[in-house]
Amino acid sequence: MTESSSGNAFHDLDAYLALPRPAGLTLSPDGTRLVTSVATLDAAGTRYGTALWEVDPAGDAPARRLTRGAKGCQLLDR
Repeated sequence: MTESSSGNAFHDLDAYLALPRPAGLTLSPDGTRLVTSVATLDAAGTRYGTALWEVDPAGDAPARRLTRGAKGCQLLDR
């Protein structure tokens, strides 16, 4: 690995695999709520866990995680 590529996830397979993976976007009928599922690698680096995230369609507010849990998801906040 060269100095210019150090720290870049696209030059390190382990770092690339650890990147969160968004999949599928669903926009509410009124366009005010956008939800996506995001898969992240567990601490052991052996499995992916998936959680739902709400993303502000206007980009004004930070994304917030809606669910978490190893054995199924539970609602955190509405």
